[in-house]
Amino acid sequence: MGMPRKDMGGLIRLVPLKDLQRFVESEVKKDAGVERRFLSRFGGLDGAPRVDYREQVEIMFADVDYMTPYQNRVRFTDFFRAAKARERQGQAAEAIRICLEVSEAIRSNYHKVDDSSGYYAEAFSKAVAEMAACIGRQKAVSEKRPHMEYLHRQFLTSDSDITEGVYEQALINACTGRQDLEYLRGLNERALPEEAVSKRTKGYYRAVGAVLLQAEVLEEMGEPAAAAELFDKHYRGSIGVCGEYVEMLIRQGDLAKARDVLEDARGIFPRHELEYISRLADGAAG
Repeated sequence: MGMPRKDMGGLIRLVPLKDLQRFVESEVKKDAGVERRFLSRFGGLDGAPRVDYREQVEIMFADVDYMTPYQNRVRFTDFFRAAKARERQGQAAEAIRICLEVSEAIRSNYHKVDDSSGYYAEAFSKAVAEMAACIGRQKAVSEKRPHMEYLHRQFLTSDSDITEGVYEQALINACTGRQDLEYLRGLNERALPEEAVSKRTKGYYRAVGAVLLQAEVLEEMGEPAAAAELFDKHYRGSIGVCGEYVEMLIRQGDLAKARDVLEDARGIFPRHELEYISRLADGAAG
């Protein structure tokens, strides 16, 4: 029978530091799993060699496929703990890098796993959300901007179910002041289509996403009129944009305009698409 955990903790505190270090080094060399867990938890400390966190996660995924039992799924807890520890130690850039690399590794391996439970999608969302939160806690706007540019690139180029809505929310969460929102507004403005969006628009889904993000940023900045102007230009080309426009009008109490947009939509979109916004009719009716 093993030693009780509370007694083990007391013993560890009694072991001389050099002996404890030698023991850890020995165990890490003997067991690749221990090595990966050690690096995920403690890699990246000041003075330590740079750790490729993405590679660490990729290695963990190497033994996983659709037939892997649920209880043997890849665990990411050590990486999230390491990110929090680095931020507490003043290494925000390292904390952000951990979350970034973990999210990218999950995304690139997502096709290998059975995620009917949503476990890996949730882990991906958590990695991106933790990254955004850490970015948002940085005081210098200049430190945030390269990370916001990364998130925006991912937002524009990602087309997987696992990423839907995740990068957009991360961008908003990373903005903790007006300067951040202004920067994001300018960043996203370049992705907006010049002409009203339509099914013929090149990169249609990317253009629609850019319109929706810009409207959200404008609302966050307290510029609902500018958001309404943007929506008014583009809502006829996308049922998603149309629905968001109606929801904004209802929030603002402009029910007459909301009813007008819904009536206009009935003459534009096919019936199966209209079902998406039919639930808004009651709200517009007041």
